[in-house]
Amino acid sequence: MLTNSNLLNCWTEVCSYLAKHPDGSYLIQSMAFILWHTWKSRNALIFHQQTQTWQDVISNALKYQENFILATIDDAVKFNFDATVDKQNNKGAIVVIAQDQTRRIIDWRCSLWPSTIDPLLLESIACREVARLAVLLGFQKIIIEGDSAIVVHALHNQTLPIPI
Repeated sequence: MLTNSNLLNCWTEVCSYLAKHPDGSYLIQSMAFILWHTWKSRNALIFHQQTQTWQDVISNALKYQENFILATIDDAVKFNFDATVDKQNNKGAIVVIAQDQTRRIIDWRCSLWPSTIDPLLLESIACREVARLAVLLGFQKIIIEGDSAIVVHALHNQTLPIPI
């Protein structure tokens, strides 16, 4: 049972518990993918009136995780980035996760952005954090993955997203 009420403390508590398991890194990654797909399912319901069963959410999350694992190339580091908005409290948050080809989390960053609630801006900041972290850690080969079509398209075309 979780002893914290704050999300960051709960996440830390769950990760500490899972890290003790022999497959701890994999379980932590699975948990992150399940939470992410739960969030995506919620957005699909709110914005597109599309429903998913909890079994589909978990199945999709684990399939996505497997694709994530298979997408790694020999010595490349894979970075995932994402952002979220809390309009009620007028703030946003970003997260970046770096993993090696064995699924081991190398590094991660998350940060709150008070008074920043533009999703595209936050996704762009998260992507910039990927570049900053990759340079800081000295990686030469990286794979970048995010769910903002505008930011990913801008990366492929090496252009700035116009709405920013």
